[in-house]
Amino acid sequence: MFWKNANNNLSNPYWACRLCDAKGQPEFFAAAATSSAADHLRKSHRIFKSSQSADTDASTDDSDRIKRPRLYYSAVPRAKVKIVQELSLGLLINSNIPFSFFTDPFFEQLVWQLDPYLSGQIPWSRQSMSHLLDDVYKSKRDQVKQELLDALTKIHLGFDL
Repeated sequence: MFWKNANNNLSNPYWACRLCDAKGQPEFFAAAATSSAADHLRKSHRIFKSSQSADTDASTDDSDRIKRPRLYYSAVPRAKVKIVQELSLGLLINSNIPFSFFTDPFFEQLVWQLDPYLSGQIPWSRQSMSHLLDDVYKSKRDQVKQELLDALTKIHLGFDL
């Protein structure tokens, strides 16, 4: 099995660990053998094969099991998508430009020319950026509150209007 890369050249197949990606440490591994993924899970994440007794239980019927939704795999790690989203939000805030900036056709073409895989993975809509702003604000607000509560001395904030 071979894959074509962005330059349309043949390259070897690879796989990425979603657990490493979720930790912000994406890695790509050569798909040399079918056991390489199992070895990685065992060594890096201490995940071992589940017991056989759960699979051989006669009381469970295949028709009763709820099917898991199909996963969408991407060549772009989630950590990279998150970083680009937060940097995009920072650009909006720092430059005082509207949320619709990223939906401009010229900007979309620019991003696509730089990385076609990444351009399709990031939600650029006004609503997505607005939700991201709200999420980042809430998380940073909670972080500041916790830092103030954990401070060794009392902190007084004053300001003039």
